[in-house]
Amino acid sequence: MFVQNQIRHLNNHKDVIIAEMQKADQMLFVVAYVRENGVDVILEKIKDKPTKLLCSLDMGITQLSGIEKLLANNVEVKVYKSYEGTFHPKIWLFGKNKKWKMLIGSANLTRAAFVDNVEASVLVEDQDTTSNALMFFNYLWDKENSSTISKDEIISLKNKINERKAFKNKSAQITQAANSDDTSKIDVLLEYTKN
Repeated sequence: MFVQNQIRHLNNHKDVIIAEMQKADQMLFVVAYVRENGVDVILEKIKDKPTKLLCSLDMGITQLSGIEKLLANNVEVKVYKSYEGTFHPKIWLFGKNKKWKMLIGSANLTRAAFVDNVEASVLVEDQDTTSNALMFFNYLWDKENSSTISKDEIISLKNKINERKAFKNKSAQITQAANSDDTSKIDVLLEYTKN
């Protein structure tokens, strides 16, 4: 089945993903990026179903708030750190009675990918193909590049992000002070150096 978001009478990502989640008894997702608004769309369908998600924190697109919601709903989450190239897969695996279906294409776990973006995917039921995708998922899941993320690690990452934002704000103040004739620029520089 071909899946897209632009032509109304054809299947869209949101409807296909939700329908397959409702039928599945377990799910494995490997997507590059996760946004909280995408998690909100599918969260109700995850309840009480074994679910694993492998995603990336590279490029700052994945939102930690989305991962937090998944963890709160017993989704196992791992983060893949790519040292060569970019982590960019979008594979949605839906298992039912040991048979698998797979949606493979361009859709990340974001509301925009489900509804608004120009995305294209294919729903595959062929068991040879899906067994290869399962092997690929397990290979990535078990690889040393993949690490489990916990609620405590998310708090730590949020603190680092806030520290980075504070540093950028302070840097902007210093730049502004250095470029002005304001005599308080020395105070700003001294305060920054002291901290």
